[in-house]
Amino acid sequence: SGDYKHPPPPGEHAGLLRWAQRRSASAVSIPPALRERVGLALLAKAAEQGHAILACCVGELHAHLLTKLPADMPAAKRIVGTWKQAASHAVRVELPGKVWSEGCDAK
Repeated sequence: SGDYKHPPPPGEHAGLLRWAQRRSASAVSIPPALRERVGLALLAKAAEQGHAILACCVGELHAHLLTKLPADMPAAKRIVGTWKQAASHAVRVELPGKVWSEGCDAK
């Protein structure tokens, strides 16, 4: 029941919320000392593939990049995935395991 204007009563979906919280991993925090290395790895991989990055910002929880990518969303996500992989490998000693969530929010 409910929608964005009329949310369901509190607790109605408590079981679903608990299930989702058990399945989701905790957020990975990128320490300030590693953010430059992450950004440089993103930029290097993009340049290696021939993509120009106009702006790059790495924060505690995610990165923002301003670039031009194919309009084909699956292709764009594959490209960004290679950048995220390179950045993850650049800090894997300090941040072992998964650094990024799946996909990207390309606009």
